[in-house]
Amino acid sequence: MRKNNWIKKPGLIIVLTCLILAPCVLAQQQEPQVDLPETVKTGSLSGKLQIGIHYGPWTLKPFSNYFEDDLLQEISKEIRERVNNAIFGSIPWGGLVTDYDDELVFGTSGHNIGFEIRFYPKGPKGSFSLGFSVERTKIKIKAEGPINQHYVQGASSTVEGLGYITTDPLTMNLSFRWDTSPSWRVSPYFVVGFGLATLLGEVGYEWTGSYQYKNIIEKTDGSDILTLEEVEWQIEENIPNTFYLFQLNVGVRARITPNFFINGEIGFWNGTVFRAGVSYGF
Repeated sequence: MRKNNWIKKPGLIIVLTCLILAPCVLAQQQEPQVDLPETVKTGSLSGKLQIGIHYGPWTLKPFSNYFEDDLLQEISKEIRERVNNAIFGSIPWGGLVTDYDDELVFGTSGHNIGFEIRFYPKGPKGSFSLGFSVERTKIKIKAEGPINQHYVQGASSTVEGLGYITTDPLTMNLSFRWDTSPSWRVSPYFVVGFGLATLLGEVGYEWTGSYQYKNIIEKTDGSDILTLEEVEWQIEENIPNTFYLFQLNVGVRARITPNFFINGEIGFWNGTVFRAGVSYGF
């Protein structure tokens, strides 16, 4: 039976962020609006720029629920064909399959790390900001589990199969952010953004197990790795070299000092992303 897989440890970042932000939230309950340093001058860049870094886990869940069954069937097909090619000639009728079954389980994992420059047109008291970031997102989509095949004349094969797709795109992103209460020590915010990346990666298949014909049992194993260009040639279809990214995040930002901030957020990043970050204002 196929089972869905979720992020293994997304709660760690959320819990740590909440523990850090909790004292700030308590301290601000009766806090009046903060008068920012008078040295910030209208018309200058003082107080309008922030630089920051962020990191967190990434997953296709729950969006993969809409297509994972089709992907599992395709990966199962590719592994079965490779097993049959490997044993063909070793047993009679090795390519004549009468039926098969598999218990492949879908999984997705990854992480996102980025560097960001953010501009507040109205300075520290403004709620709107424009950001530019460079992001690296490590993505792996996989399916693994047992695959059984039966052939004519009573032959059979049983293998543990693995099929995966990996990509590590570098993206350039433009984002629009609104801090709901910028003068507060702790302020919620939401972000809308867009990005562009070059699509590079590989597709891999692995299997290990055995096949049987009458009283003869032999081992079989192997692997096959293809670039996306090779997959294009194999399926005779074009895979776009670039892809567009859409971002929709919500988060909380806390001011630790007048110029130093921490934040935690969750949202859509062509998948689901949880991440925490730090930033410094000038």
